[in-house]
Amino acid sequence: VERSIDVRAGDLRDLDVELTAVFGKVSITSSPEDAQVFIDGKLAGTAGQTFTLPTRSHSITVRKSGYEDYQTTIVPSSKLKQTVRAVLLTGEQARWSNVPSEITHGAGGKMLLMRPNTQFTMGSSRREQGRRANEVLRKISLTRPFYIGTTEVTNREYRRYKRMHSSSHTNGISLDNDSLPVVNVSWNDAALFCNWLSARDGLKEVYRSERGRVVGFDASANGYRMPTEAEWAWAAR
Repeated sequence: VERSIDVRAGDLRDLDVELTAVFGKVSITSSPEDAQVFIDGKLAGTAGQTFTLPTRSHSITVRKSGYEDYQTTIVPSSKLKQTVRAVLLTGEQARWSNVPSEITHGAGGKMLLMRPNTQFTMGSSRREQGRRANEVLRKISLTRPFYIGTTEVTNREYRRYKRMHSSSHTNGISLDNDSLPVVNVSWNDAALFCNWLSARDGLKEVYRSERGRVVGFDASANGYRMPTEAEWAWAAR
C-alpha cells in the first residue's frame, strides 16, 4: 500500500492503512499416502490436499508412523501453484540414503557400493571340464554390504604404493601402461597394498603383518581388503 500526504509544521495527522493478505496455493502429496501434514509446527491436514498459505516462508513437515519425517521450506506464490511431493523413508532407508553409492579411495580408484541380499550356488559340477577337487557346489548367502573397485587395481594406483613397481611384459608386449591391471604381485603384496591404502585413508588395517609378511587378519576392521571368493563370484556375475 502506498499513500502520499502533505504535513505542515505543527500538524498532527492520522493515517490508517489496511493491508490485504496475499495467498498462494501449495499441493502436498506423499508416498506412502495419507501422511499427516504439519505447517509451521501445527497439524494442517493430510497429504493429498491443496493448502492456501500466506506468501511468506513456511516450514512443512510430512509425518507417518514407521517412517522418518520429511521436512522442507517453501514460499508460496500468488501467481503459481506449487507442489511438494514427500517420499517418506523407513529408518533403514533413511540411513542408506546417506551412504554414497560411489567413492574414490586414496590411490585414485573408484569403488561402487554393493548391497547383496541373495542366495546362490557357487562352485562347479563334477561334469565341468577343468574342475578342481575343492570346487564343490555349495549354497552361498550374501547379506553384508561392501564396496568393490569398478576395475582391477591399476598400475597407476599400485605405483602410488610402490613407485618402482613393474608389471613387466609378455610376448614382447608391455604390461606397464598406467591404466592396465597391476600384475607381477603376490597375494602378500596385494594385502599390504590394502593396508597401505587403509592407513592413507585413516581406516583400521584388515591384515595383521610382521616383518612384511601377513600373519592374520582383523575381521572387525573397516579398512580395505580383497573380496572374498563369494563376494567376487557374485559381483563378477
